Amino acid sequence: MKSSQHLKRCFLAFIGCILVTFITAKLFEVTVPTALASTNQAGIFTDSTPSLFIYPNPLNEQNCQTSNNKTWTCVVTLVGENLAGSLVFWNAYASDSNISISPNKGNLVELVPTVRVTISNIPCMNTFFLFSGQVYGGGGVIPATIPWSCIPKPTPTPTHQPTSIPIPQPSPTPKIKLPTSTPVATHIPRPTPTMTSLPTSVVSSGSHSDPPVKGNDNSSSNIFLVSASIFLVLETCVALVLIALLIRRKIFKM
Repeated sequence: MKSSQHLKRCFLAFIGCILVTFITAKLFEVTVPTALASTNQAGIFTDSTPSLFIYPNPLNEQNCQTSNNKTWTCVVTLVGENLAGSLVFWNAYASDSNISISPNKGNLVELVPTVRVTISNIPCMNTFFLFSGQVYGGGGVIPATIPWSCIPKPTPTPTHQPTSIPIPQPSPTPKIKLPTSTPVATHIPRPTPTMTSLPTSVVSSGSHSDPPVKGNDNSSSNIFLVSASIFLVLETCVALVLIALLIRRKIFKM
């Protein structure tokens, strides 16, 4: 019984040692390369190592310009620090070959530690730009990476507009212009009045009167008839008076 319990304890201790060794090996694989990398980087870059910085950083649609909402142009400032007594050659790189960087390389010294760089033809995408350098005569430069972010705008879906059917309008009825009759002045010839002579009546011895002349219209003829009638009446009265005087005269002679 005691031997079997001793074997179980030994087996459990062996399993525990294997687990501890496995866990330690995994942790060693993670920490050792990181420690070596940090050690190597610390050996390359120190506090006095020249470094590059970009302003503004990061880049997006708010601090860049566009004219068509398809491509953007950004103007950044490249700044070199810790340049005391150093001449730094720098280069700029873009992940997309269609993007233009001007200038894409140059020099930085302590007296002129900055330069303006224009990055143009940037599409609406997520990318980055790298600015690296090297000290003249040998030596490293801490690079600068600047990200670019852009959210594509959704393309509006064209909506189908119903085609309007034109409503036929009734055509106006053309007005027919009737020819107007032009009044023609017609001249109706009037009959020429005929001059008629009436017989001359004797009122007294040696007394004559000219017959009235008939006028050219009905009123003149009416006046002529009335005048003739009056004249006849007067002649009759004169004749009766003369007859009465003659009779009276004969009576006195008897």
